[in-house]
Amino acid sequence: MQCGTCCVAPDITTLQKPVGVRCRHLDRDNRCRIYAERPTVCQRYRPDAICREIAAPDLEGRVARYLSLFGLG
Repeated sequence: MQCGTCCVAPDITTLQKPVGVRCRHLDRDNRCRIYAERPTVCQRYRPDAICREIAAPDLEGRVARYLSLFGLG
């Protein structure tokens, strides 16, 4: 499964991507189109306990849970 939540929920300042907005480099299958050249912040991200806490059947549900967990939504 390609989650994609970390490419939608948090802000990514190096890409001028605000909180809750889908990254312009995320394709329909939730795969990064610039994976080999992605920003350092994306390269360093490692799925963790947060990923288990936001488990939901669809991207919108996962993003909503992420934003709620961090008080962003």
